[in-house]
Parts: sequence; C-alpha cells; structure tokens
Amino acid sequence: MSQIIKVWMSLFLILVFIVTGIGCISASTDIEHARSFKADVVANLENSNYNADVINSCISTASDCGYALTIVAYRKDGDVKTYRDGSPAGSTKGVYAASVTLKYKYKIGFLNINTEKSVRGMAR
Repeated sequence: MSQIIKVWMSLFLILVFIVTGIGCISASTDIEHARSFKADVVANLENSNYNADVINSCISTASDCGYALTIVAYRKDGDVKTYRDGSPAGSTKGVYAASVTLKYKYKIGFLNINTEKSVRGMAR
C-alpha cells in the first residue's frame, strides 16, 4: 500500500515540475522575443535616420504584437518628442538620438505570475 502512495506522489511531483518548467521556458522565450524586437526597432531607427514613417511603422507593429512601444526623440535644438501608440510621429528633422522603451507581458500561468516588464535601448 505504501508503494502505491509513493508512486502517485512521485507522478504528481513530476507533473508539477514539468508544467512549471514549461511555463518558465515559455516566459524565457517571450523575454527573448521582446529583446529581439527592441533590437530590431533600434536598428531600424538608426538605419532610417529616424524617419517618421519608420517610427510609426515600428509603433504599429509593436501594438500588433502585443507590446507597448515608446520612442523618445532628442533633437539638436534641445527639443524632446515622445511617440507612442495614439501619438504618431511628425517631422523628425534634427533628431540625433532616440530612446526606445518596449513593455511586454511576463507571465507564468501555473504559478499565477502575470506582470509587465520593459526593455530599453538607445538609437544613436
């Protein structure tokens, strides 16, 4: 009788570890996708010389992917403009750098962890 209890307890613990491990791997994959997306946004901004159409496209794509993207453009005259979903980029003349902040959801369902994290980068 004690063997049956030990076997069932072992199977239960193995199942818990497997489900928790899958959740952690899934969260790690989500983090890597967000970091990769942020790196792509930074590269696109630098390669396009901070073109307004590229900024708007990046914000739109981020929204479609479930991210919240904020781009802060720094101009040579000292002016600072913030672009996010709902506030499209206008003229980007004189922009020499941009700060990129990407917010994404971090969740592990089995452990009931559901928070919002962010990654940041600079385009120069």
